[in-house]
Amino acid sequence: LAILSYMINSGIIILHRVFAIVNRTRLSAVAMIITGGCSLLVTWLLIVFTDWDIYAVAGVSSLVTICKNVFFVTPVTARLLGYSWKQFYPCLGTTIVCSAVVIATGMLVKHILAPNTWIGFFIAAGVIGVIGMFINTFLVLNKDERGYLFNKIMRKIRR
Repeated sequence: LAILSYMINSGIIILHRVFAIVNRTRLSAVAMIITGGCSLLVTWLLIVFTDWDIYAVAGVSSLVTICKNVFFVTPVTARLLGYSWKQFYPCLGTTIVCSAVVIATGMLVKHILAPNTWIGFFIAAGVIGVIGMFINTFLVLNKDERGYLFNKIMRKIRR
């Protein structure tokens, strides 16, 4: 639950810098205060009136961050840069698809390797990382970008 928001927001996290670039930091600060207050209030209510405890803390924080980035940061930064409000949503969709594919790959590798030691865990993590990198290279980059990346890597290897 604590890292759920990173899965969805990692592709658009750079948009947070737009507020400083266009000198509209007050807008971002007000949104941060409002969402922080909402997160605090909802978390407190859930802790007091339910037995969710730590799940309420992690879940509400992630949910509020996701909502803020999807419904405020993404469309507002697009408008601040002079684009249509929906300009950055495809990037968000790509991030979600890539995350889902890497998670599914990780579950498959975990099932195949079945790590039960720390060394096995690190080997499985490395395998998942390498496979995830290749999968994301093909999902995110176009043919020219992949060629450029491949040429850069080959030049580094030849040195």
